[in-house]
Amino acid sequence: MRLLLLLALSSCASAAFAQAAPWPDGYWERQYGYGQPWSVLYMVNLKVDAPAEAREKAVKLLEQSGGRPAQSGGYGGYGRSGPYQQLSYFVPVEKAEKAAKRLFSLGDLQQFSTQKAGAATQLPEIREKIAALEGERKAGAAELENLPIARTLLAAQLAKLTQARDSLEAGAGTALVNVTLGDASSPDAQRMIHAKRAVPVAPTPSNEGQAKGSLGALRSALSIYYGDLEGRYPSSFADLTAGGKYLTAVPRIRVHNHAETDTVTVYKGVKDLDSLKAKLKDTGGWAYVADPNSPLLGNVVVDCKHVDSRGRPWADY
Repeated sequence: MRLLLLLALSSCASAAFAQAAPWPDGYWERQYGYGQPWSVLYMVNLKVDAPAEAREKAVKLLEQSGGRPAQSGGYGGYGRSGPYQQLSYFVPVEKAEKAAKRLFSLGDLQQFSTQKAGAATQLPEIREKIAALEGERKAGAAELENLPIARTLLAAQLAKLTQARDSLEAGAGTALVNVTLGDASSPDAQRMIHAKRAVPVAPTPSNEGQAKGSLGALRSALSIYYGDLEGRYPSSFADLTAGGKYLTAVPRIRVHNHAETDTVTVYKGVKDLDSLKAKLKDTGGWAYVADPNSPLLGNVVVDCKHVDSRGRPWADY
């Protein structure tokens, strides 16, 4: 009944019990993402002369690769370099990379990146936990009748793990291809299309949304790395990108009036979030706490001392 006791008394388990358990520290507290029905994300950003024509060609190329729309009709908007349209398609994972790269021919490639969802590393552990919990529930069925708290916590834990397993299994053979088609004929695009990335710009909702999404991707990669290495965070982001297992590259972001960057600044001597915010160098990139003596070890925030368009400090995300 050790699992049941661990679930019911996790907040006050004794050190002796923790040492006796056959699992590493934090094993049963790990969280898993839900709602990502894909195993790999490909992001393609293009500048095109005829957006409507390019959109039709993009749809045709993706459908020829077995793709299906992830959202009805796609959507558009107005970004820092003019109007754009965006499409998202689910594509069989074995065809997705080739399909994404075929899109390059439609215009001037601005950005291409990939992101893994972590299913390959998470699924075995989730299945192991489900098997252990179900086995212990079956073996301790009689005792559970008199342990309503343990029974309820066990059922809730199983439900969460089952949801995570089903979600990750559903996306194991599927990739998501996101295509952004910017209008190269607009005045803003004409002014910027050949400009260098180092030109500062004012914040826009599209820039901010991308930065916050990239922050979430970094934190997810750190969490998976932490789980794989049984409680150790990387000393630098080079460990995350080595071999492309966790990230193929550090995401580039553009916030406030900073230039687009993927700069990572490592901070030590950080006691809490306030002390981290005080130390920020305002690079517009990433701030990572790699101090093993800090309670914030493994935390990453945006290295910016300004606020977003909603008035919230970037470092608070």
